[in-house]
Amino acid sequence: MSYRVSLDDTGVRSVLDELAAAVGNLEPAMTEIGAMLVRSTLQRFETAHDPMGRPWAPLAKSTLANKRRKGNTAPRILHERGFLRQSVTFRASRTGVEIGTPMVYGPIHQFGGQIMKWAHGREVRFRNTKATRKDGTEYSRKVFAKNSHKRVDVRKVVIGEHWIDIPARPFLGFNSADLDAAVAILRRHLAAAANGGA
Repeated sequence: MSYRVSLDDTGVRSVLDELAAAVGNLEPAMTEIGAMLVRSTLQRFETAHDPMGRPWAPLAKSTLANKRRKGNTAPRILHERGFLRQSVTFRASRTGVEIGTPMVYGPIHQFGGQIMKWAHGREVRFRNTKATRKDGTEYSRKVFAKNSHKRVDVRKVVIGEHWIDIPARPFLGFNSADLDAAVAILRRHLAAAANGGA
């Protein structure tokens, strides 16, 4: 399963029609537009904003804590291993261009929704610490232990299956700057065609 976005805009379409009438094969122009749209999309992974400039939903506190537990001290949105970002590509033809990702989890990040988290087990580290009751007596209690703690108890905890909400973080799409750039590319190819391909 893949997700893709097709560019279709009235302003772009009128220049496309002119160019198609002049040269017939639009693939070189579509290839240039596709490369431009990929660059624009990749920039969104750096700024963590959607095509309209709105910031992506922040990471949940539990997600942040999990990433930091794994050693990621500065987690970034949609940057777990970089596969989604690296997968963004385009397909140009004689009549158009599509941009998208072949990753099956692309749509859930683009549109948001719920996913099933299957039951799984994990090891949890505890350590004993002393605490004081209101009446002044002391007692021993278990608290979560950090990796730096030496004397710990390790227990396997089973977490049952459950649904988790994934907020929409649109990374595919077009804004006015993208459309203006696409029109500029098409007009340049049209001018070259009018000058005999020079």
